[in-house]
Amino acid sequence: MQHRAALLISAFVFSRALAAESAAPTADDAQQQSIQDTLPLCAAWHGEEGRSLTPEWPSLAGQHAGYLVEQLQMLRDSRRYDSTMTPMARTLSDGEITALADYYSRLALPEPRATANDVQLGKALYEQGRTADGIQACRDCHGAEGRGDPAVGAPAVRGQNTVYSQKQLEMYAAGTRYRAPDGKQHDSANAQIMNAQARNLTKEDIQSVAAYLESMR
Repeated sequence: MQHRAALLISAFVFSRALAAESAAPTADDAQQQSIQDTLPLCAAWHGEEGRSLTPEWPSLAGQHAGYLVEQLQMLRDSRRYDSTMTPMARTLSDGEITALADYYSRLALPEPRATANDVQLGKALYEQGRTADGIQACRDCHGAEGRGDPAVGAPAVRGQNTVYSQKQLEMYAAGTRYRAPDGKQHDSANAQIMNAQARNLTKEDIQSVAAYLESMR
């Protein structure tokens, strides 16, 4: 998997260099061509039409544009670091990030998928929270149908891959999702809320919530 990722990153950077050398006369045309060159490479991780079939990578279809812009900018600037995504994001201009975010936000959210994991606990936490442990209902920010709320920086979570969601919740719980390689901690629109909430989740909670998100109907 790591070898495949390294090859794809190399192909991505190389294709970007070629696109820059053969850019069209106008800035708008060059940006549109750059986006068209980038989308097939995005699909290698995030799937056709933004619906990822690889458990470790998120689906982007239907995600709020503002959230995607924020995350791509943070990845580009190493305010959120990922060994695969950060090198790719560093090649993107603000205009390209905005165009990619707009493209994916216009696609339909992924369909819910069946999961073998127990989702009953996750469903209860999503809908009701657990007041005794200071856990707020997930639906308060992400909505009853998991479609998110741009006003509070809450992304759409409906139909998201279980493995990916579990990893993100674990990183929030550890306070590492927005930690740069130099150890500096950064904030995003949802960092403080999610860090505080995830710290109160048990391993079983996290596994079940992640499974429920993938199966949401």
